[in-house]
Amino acid sequence: MLTITPHLAPAIVFAVTRSTAPSHLLAAANAPTLAAGALTILVLILGLIFVAAAAQAIRDLAGVLAQLIRSAVTIGSALVVIAVVAVALIALLIHH
Repeated sequence: MLTITPHLAPAIVFAVTRSTAPSHLLAAANAPTLAAGALTILVLILGLIFVAAAAQAIRDLAGVLAQLIRSAVTIGSALVVIAVVAVALIALLIHH
């Protein structure tokens, strides 16, 4: 499965470092403020990426658990059929 999540972090880091690079002296005076704001945005976006990855992992885990439950139900129904056949054969052998 292809997702954009692995590519977001490098793109964000590149965009933040490009946008906070001072191009003249006035921008250099504001660089610490810009860097703090950019760092905050970066942390928020990385948090969102983490939440998206965790949500995908939870969806995958839910799919695996659903298949496990489906398999357990199939095995349970097969055991019930085997038990019914065994009881029928025992009843047939006793009455015969």
